[in-house]
Amino acid sequence: MSVKVRAGALRSRIAASGVLALSLVTGLLAVPAAADTAPPAANGDRAKVVAAWKGGGPAVRRAAEIALTGADSDVTAFLTAGQSAAAEADLRANLEQVMGISGPGVRAAGAKALAGSAADVQAFLNGGMKKAVEDDQRVRLSQIMATGGPGVKAAAGKAMDGTVDDVTRFLNEGQFKARDDDDRVKLTQLMSSGGPEVKKAAGAALDGTPDDVREFLRAGWQVAASRDQETLTV
Repeated sequence: MSVKVRAGALRSRIAASGVLALSLVTGLLAVPAAADTAPPAANGDRAKVVAAWKGGGPAVRRAAEIALTGADSDVTAFLTAGQSAAAEADLRANLEQVMGISGPGVRAAGAKALAGSAADVQAFLNGGMKKAVEDDQRVRLSQIMATGGPGVKAAAGKAMDGTVDDVTRFLNEGQFKARDDDDRVKLTQLMSSGGPEVKKAAGAALDGTPDDVREFLRAGWQVAASRDQETLTV
């Protein structure tokens, strides 16, 4: 796999994560779609179970299927207690999924919600996690700022002084533009001080994509510099 492919895949994953984080903040966690074919239904209570099956998560659907294939007493048990228990299981599973792709702040706050009631879990998913998400984003921004070049540091500092939207925009987009600018500055510096082979390779990278620039900085300039050194020693 080439460096270009790895870099593109990394950027796609980071951008996708940012979009998901925004969805979670606004409570837009999607419920898994029901299967195409529902279990056979009847009137009354069984129709209610079918409705629950159509709109429920995995645990609710499994419990509804068991009830629908059982006796009337199974249907009654589902409607009186089984449905709510299964819905809570789905709710907690949703939170665990959120925690699995989130930062330390969300994981800590999510664990606290999981230790509470179903209402605590629902409140966390419906908006209670917003502050923890924002804190995690600022921590991530600080980490990028600490290791970035001058352009990254400047853009990160501006975002840190701004709104939550500014921070999110930097994490999802701005950091990459700033990093590309920093890379081009480094390339230009190497190009100005390098020999003929370095200048040639740097010029080709500068005319290419950001991935070409990064590849030059990673290894290309060293190869070109070695060639220049060989020429000097001949």
